[in-house]
Formats: sequence, structure tokens, C-alpha cells
Amino acid sequence: MMSANPLATNVTNFHVQYLDVTSQHWNPESESFAGGDHLMTALHNGWEVLRCVETRHWFAGMRSITIYRFDLKRDGETMSMPVLTNPYVSRLIHQLGMEIVEADDSKTA
Repeated sequence: MMSANPLATNVTNFHVQYLDVTSQHWNPESESFAGGDHLMTALHNGWEVLRCVETRHWFAGMRSITIYRFDLKRDGETMSMPVLTNPYVSRLIHQLGMEIVEADDSKTA
């Protein structure tokens, strides 16, 4: 389990250009992937990261996309949130000092 809510200090440190990063609800039934703002909202609302798994999907021409699956827990409830990588998400992972587990099932499209 990750450290006890490192976001309690200052949630706005993660992206100063977006004023509203902690009110973006995500539901897996409506969207296949979440964004960094959805992850930030979950963390702000008390969800803790249990594990972060990185999967890379390769395409022709050596292009790839990285998806991070965050396994989250709050009040005995768990959820899995797949998040598409971008500089904001990479920075968040780095600043929180998250340990990344590489998936065995990286895929080639």
C-alpha cells in the first residue's frame, strides 16, 4: 500500500493550469479509460493506490501507448482505474513516488 495520502499537503501542486482537477468523476461503464484528472479526484476523495501496473501497447512503426492500471481502495471498497499516460500522469506518478509494476501482457496491435 502507498503512503498515507500524500495529497493531503497540497493537491494543487500537481497541475497549476487546471483549477478544477478534483471534481471529475469517472465510471468504467461510461468510459474505457480515465484521465489524470479522474485519478486525482479519486485520490482527493480518499482512495488509496494499492498497486500501479504499466502495460504498453505497441503499434506499427514502433509507436506505442502506455496505460497505467491503478488498483485503488477506500473503506473496504476496491476499484481498478485504467489511465492513459500523458505528461500530467507521469509527473503525478513521479511526485507520489509510486512503484510501477510492469505487466507481463504488453501487446502488439
